[in-house]
Amino acid sequence: MRDRLPDRVILCMKNVNLIEITALSLLMAVTTDRICSVFGAREFLEQLPTLPRRPWSIPLWSLGLFAVLLILMKLGRQREKKTWSVLLGAVKILLCLAIMSVLQWNYSGLILLAAIDIMSGGKLTRFKGVLLGLAFVMFILLDFDIVSTRTAVISVDSYLDYYTVSVRNLFTVLFALLSSLNMLLFMIYALMRIRVQVAENERIRQLNAQLNEANEDLKAMNLQLAAYAKETEKMAQTRERNRLAREIHDTLGHALTGIITGIDAAVSMLDYSAEGTKKQLSLVSEVARQGMTDVRRSVKALRPDALEKQELEGALRQIIGQAEATTGLKVEFDNRAGQLRFDSDEEEVLYRIVQESMTNAVRHGYADHLWIRVEREGKMLRLLIRDNGRGCGEITDGFGLTHMKERIRLLGGTVKFDGSDGFCIDARIPLRWGDEE
Repeated sequence: MRDRLPDRVILCMKNVNLIEITALSLLMAVTTDRICSVFGAREFLEQLPTLPRRPWSIPLWSLGLFAVLLILMKLGRQREKKTWSVLLGAVKILLCLAIMSVLQWNYSGLILLAAIDIMSGGKLTRFKGVLLGLAFVMFILLDFDIVSTRTAVISVDSYLDYYTVSVRNLFTVLFALLSSLNMLLFMIYALMRIRVQVAENERIRQLNAQLNEANEDLKAMNLQLAAYAKETEKMAQTRERNRLAREIHDTLGHALTGIITGIDAAVSMLDYSAEGTKKQLSLVSEVARQGMTDVRRSVKALRPDALEKQELEGALRQIIGQAEATTGLKVEFDNRAGQLRFDSDEEEVLYRIVQESMTNAVRHGYADHLWIRVEREGKMLRLLIRDNGRGCGEITDGFGLTHMKERIRLLGGTVKFDGSDGFCIDARIPLRWGDEE
């Protein structure tokens, strides 16, 4: 409702000006025509400073030009280009001058309508300000009393003198009311425009304040993000160091355990079986080479060499075979989960757990038998590893067990250790992308 109020004020002003122009032009035309029809033209003309226009040309020209003015006002609202609006504003002022000239400068309120139309056409620019200033100057200078001192014009009172006092008073009051109403509407519209401009300035001020506040928050956020980025980088570096440490520990620990055990066996066979010693040393050499390959790949952040060349089950059986050949550990591998096809990080975790379990069984448990079972429990993969070693009453998480926990935790799984009867590892890992054929 408030948004449409300025348009309604302009509409009222158009109607007021239409009534004023119509009444004034018809008064001039009808009065002149009646005087001529009763043969009083000579007496009437002797009282006038100049010859009047032809009677019916006055309403024809004044109303016709006013209609053109209204059309241009409507067109001005549809065109937003600056050059077009300035040109239209100048033409509207010229039309107002033409209408006022037809009416013998007896009405100057039409300029206020043109001024309102200029103000209503969007943002007030410098050129519109010049047109407004020109319109207000013309409104002041083109008053009948001022114009009549410079040129010969016919006042509306000259036409009203033809009528009785009551009729003259009626027209005088009508024209005064219309002029006052036109001025009042102009003032209302100007006040609304000022109020809208003040509200717009306040809104812009609040937006600027919010923008400044947002900029401050953004600066603080950038500082926090920079600190977070540094912290994240440190954490990433720490995780990478831990990962490499786990990889090297698992690889070197397994390889060195096999090498030590194999060399001990070769030393024992050296006195009575040279051929067996050579064979044992050959196996030790192969384990050492495999360990070196895995170390290089771990440093390069790659998967174990066995997983690069074959599927998980084949890689597990290969590492189990190597352990049996070099350490004398007997390993029974029971796969109840079907074909083991998982995501790469899941495969690597399973591989490293088996590798670490065999290393710990030989190095710490002095076991000679190890059982490995892989099975599925719904969406979980269970890995159960048990040896017949000496076990331990109190389990202390060393480097190997700690890294085993970390690996499984990264996959969202859990692991339990039991050293009461040999050593048992019970790990459960949720299957994300795995399938079974």
